[in-house]
Amino acid sequence: MSIKKYNDDAINKQRMVPDIAPGFVVFIFGIRINKIWMLHKWIPVVRSFKRMLSELQEHPEWGLLHFDYWSGNPRVSVQYWRSYDDLLGYARDKGARHFPAWFNFNNEISGSGAVGLWHETFVVQEGSFEAVYKNVPALGMGKAGGLKLRDGPKISLRSGKTEL
Repeated sequence: MSIKKYNDDAINKQRMVPDIAPGFVVFIFGIRINKIWMLHKWIPVVRSFKRMLSELQEHPEWGLLHFDYWSGNPRVSVQYWRSYDDLLGYARDKGARHFPAWFNFNNEISGSGAVGLWHETFVVQEGSFEAVYKNVPALGMGKAGGLKLRDGPKISLRSGKTEL
């Protein structure tokens, strides 16, 4: 097993905030394997999901800005999309990988209970989020939109007061 080495140059020593346009979407998607012995049901779901992520990486014009993926049970992906319309456009595109996978899951797999899916979708507007990065490289939302120095005081979402 190899240990991933981080480049210290990539670590932002200053307090940074994401540089992302309002109206972006945070989409959380998960796969939970309920019946491990039913490999023929859940392996195709996991494979389809990985293929969808690869397809989206190949087509940045479709609106996926960045994603993080964690394996295990459940498998979880946190995705950052340019807009809700982009997310729905991909989900409903019959020529993309999602639509046939969704159809297959609903018609061939879900009735077995072997694997479960869930998703949560958040449309993020100006002033409705907070994200700060210090002593870390760009991650999550910061990777999706890039990072910039925090300039001036910030208003805390928690207290509504100006903080320096």
